Amino acid sequence: MNASTIANALSGRHVGNEWRCLCPAHDDHDPSLSIIERDGKVLLTCRAGCEQNAVIKALQRRGLWVNRDNGPNGSQHFLAIYDYRDEGGEVLYQVCRTPDKSFPQRRPDGNGGWTWGLGAVRRVPYRLPELISTPVDELVYIVEGEKDAINLNRAFGVATTCSPGGRGQT
Repeated sequence: MNASTIANALSGRHVGNEWRCLCPAHDDHDPSLSIIERDGKVLLTCRAGCEQNAVIKALQRRGLWVNRDNGPNGSQHFLAIYDYRDEGGEVLYQVCRTPDKSFPQRRPDGNGGWTWGLGAVRRVPYRLPELISTPVDELVYIVEGEKDAINLNRAFGVATTCSPGGRGQT
């Protein structure tokens, strides 16, 4: 995630060279969280005194911060990774399920790695190639999330999809 993505999700405002937001780690009424991006790194400071770890944990619970140093090869341990593919089957982005039930999203960086957040990548329904091959008169089930889409498809062989981020997302 970059600074502007986090700040926008927290309804922050740009002030000078930083973003100011309500800190998610405490009951904040006056924007006390300062977010700056330097050399590709996001720097967080709660001016009300929250420890940085508390701020990061609060952001993780909202799916706004992914610690890339938690597992093998610098990747977080994910319970599941769901590929969102274009019409030709190429991965456009992924939704990752973490043990704490957050769902950070990432896109290929073009160098064999990942960039957190979707940026300007084209959004597509989950299982798009399968949807395209579904006969036009066949019912397609739109379910709450990727796990449900997989389970319903496996159990009954029906066409399934969902939005990235699950229910209520577009």
